[in-house]
Amino acid sequence: MPPANRRRAYSLLYWGNNIGFSLGPIAAGFLFNRAASLMFLVNALGLAAVSSIMGFKVGESLPGRPGEPGQGPVLGPARAETRGREGGGGGMLAALARRPLLLGFALVLALMNLVYSQHQFSLPLFLEARLGERGPSTFGARS
Repeated sequence: MPPANRRRAYSLLYWGNNIGFSLGPIAAGFLFNRAASLMFLVNALGLAAVSSIMGFKVGESLPGRPGEPGQGPVLGPARAETRGREGGGGGMLAALARRPLLLGFALVLALMNLVYSQHQFSLPLFLEARLGERGPSTFGARS
């Protein structure tokens, strides 16, 4: 991405995240009691649309071989040819084995995510026990 477009791209990402995190739980809480299958269908369609856009419109950022632009689709041949050239190769597990500090950070981060994600599991159960049928919509409106 050209440096001139980065500010606009991050601004769009910021707005998209804020709108999604604000309206998503409210919509999910509303649909949970009324049309749960529609909630999953809309999620699947949204993920398919975003995946298609990413796959066809986002160019490769890794350099290709000399004389090649390296601007193919994300999963195209340019990426396959450059995989393993930098960083020692071997994939993620080999990279973590070569860097014990990075492995420790990954484990601490995984533990932190487990702890902080508990409210996603326990709070809806608590609200359902306390509020009955209003629990899911209350959780969606207040999370």
